[in-house]
Amino acid sequence: MTSSSPDRIESSLAPAAARRRLDVLVSAPFPSVRRGIAALLGEFDDLAPRTESTYDVAGQSSQPDVVVVYQPSGAIGADLSESADFQRPLVLIVEGVLTELPSLSTRPLAMVPAEVDGETLHTAVLAVSQGLTVIDTTFASSAGISWKQPQLPQGDTPDQLSAREKQVLNLVASGKPNKTIATELGISEHTVKFHVGSILGKLGAESRTEAVTIATRRGLVAI
Repeated sequence: MTSSSPDRIESSLAPAAARRRLDVLVSAPFPSVRRGIAALLGEFDDLAPRTESTYDVAGQSSQPDVVVVYQPSGAIGADLSESADFQRPLVLIVEGVLTELPSLSTRPLAMVPAEVDGETLHTAVLAVSQGLTVIDTTFASSAGISWKQPQLPQGDTPDQLSAREKQVLNLVASGKPNKTIATELGISEHTVKFHVGSILGKLGAESRTEAVTIATRRGLVAI
C-alpha cells in the first residue's frame, strides 16, 4: 500500500464511535515485550489489546479481530506464516532485516519494523482489520517488492505529489534528515520515511538525490 498517507489511512479506517473496540491479541517471546506492545496499543480508545503466551491462540473462546506478533528475527518461519491459528488479520513487528517474505495466504498482513511508533502500529492494525496489506518501505527491497513507476518524459510535470509530499520533498531538497523533517512537520519519523518512499515511487527515483534532481527539473521544488 503506497498511495495513501498514514494520516489519511487512519482517518478513513478508524471505527465509528458506536462500534466495539477491536480485539487485538499480542504475542511475543518475552512477557515484557508483550506487555510493552499491549500498553502501546492500549493508548488508543478503539483497540482492546490482550496478551497470551507466545503463538498460543488455540482454544480461545473468541477469535481476535487482529493478531500482533513480535518476530525477533528477519526470517519468518513457516510455522508462523502457515499456522492455522494465525489466519486472522496479522501485524508482524519484525526485528532486524527482513530476509524472506511470509506466505500471504488469504489473510491481510502488515509488516512493520521493531522501532515502530504507536501511531504507525495503530494505523497498521486498523488497515489489516479492513482487509488491507501493509509493508513498510524498510522491508520493500529485501522482500523483492517494487512500486517504481515509469519516469515521465522530460517536460511533463503533472502535479502528482500530495501537499504533504511536497512539504517533505522541499525539506529533503534542503538537505534535512528525516528526524528534522519530522520535528518541523509535527509527524513521526516513520511517517516521514513513508512519504519519502512514496515520493521516490511517484518520481521514478532510486534515491533522495535523484528524486530532488527530477523534481527540480520538473519545477516541483524551488531552486
